[in-house]
Amino acid sequence: MNTTTPCATQARYLDTRIAATGCLSGRRLRRAIDYVHAHLQENVRLEDIAAAAGLSAFHFSRAFKSTIGLTPHGYLMFVRVERAKALLSRCDRTMTEIAAEAGFSDQSHMSKVFRRLTGCTPTEFRNRSGALARLSLASARAGPRPGDAGIVGKDRRQPPSPAALDKILAPANT
Repeated sequence: MNTTTPCATQARYLDTRIAATGCLSGRRLRRAIDYVHAHLQENVRLEDIAAAAGLSAFHFSRAFKSTIGLTPHGYLMFVRVERAKALLSRCDRTMTEIAAEAGFSDQSHMSKVFRRLTGCTPTEFRNRSGALARLSLASARAGPRPGDAGIVGKDRRQPPSPAALDKILAPANT
């Protein structure tokens, strides 16, 4: 007597297909990314993201990296740093509050990851973005001055651009 349910058979088939192609489908990728963004301030575990995508942690991790170019943890850190950047440039909260809101365990962890991904510390980023905002308000008509190239990070690992993600996540019309 076969006790395998159709859903279990389909899941095994999809896992086999993912293993063969090495990429996540747009729907599974969207569910994983949505889960990361929805739980950014929490302790996000690989198993939880994989469950949201409907895969085992092992298969999900390999397929995610093949699709995005970053590990799930690398993507999570990237999203948290982007959130911290937005908070640093828009508000006068303390670094501890920003670290907590961005989902980092503490300020030290945020600083370490932030520096690794952007090439500058959160304080340097805040000072530069504040100076650029004041500069743009004061000299909006004067045009760019030499040396005002803006904030340029030294990102070693970046996920695809939003346009590339949209292409990946777009439903197939075939």
